[in-house]
Amino acid sequence: MEVLYENEYVQINIDRENKFLEYHLKKIESSEQYKNSMEKVYELVCKNDCNKLLPVLKNNTPIPKDARIWAISVWFPRLVKKGVSTFAVVNPYSGYASTPLDKLNSIYERRQTGIAIVYFNDLNKARTWISSL
Repeated sequence: MEVLYENEYVQINIDRENKFLEYHLKKIESSEQYKNSMEKVYELVCKNDCNKLLPVLKNNTPIPKDARIWAISVWFPRLVKKGVSTFAVVNPYSGYASTPLDKLNSIYERRQTGIAIVYFNDLNKARTWISSL
């Protein structure tokens, strides 16, 4: 695992062999911080031709509602269009209400689009699963 980018809001790693990005959201407190972090993830997905994402949400705070709406309506569709189809999500320990991926999971499952969003409590299990695909 190689670190591609890091600031106080996000750390983005790559597993080049298995073609996935892993990103760790940190203490996001505003919509702008979240959107900027997600734009960086998107940029690195494109630059590194990755088709799988592993979001690690364990240390993140609740995402502002307008940022969740933006992720669902803008960010995620761009990822899908780029070819990202697999998500292994490591849930936050705090268990706050929901993430944009929770909502997307139900939307895309109903449409049977081939998008896979699987949830884990353990980072190593998520890495093993996503690497096996």
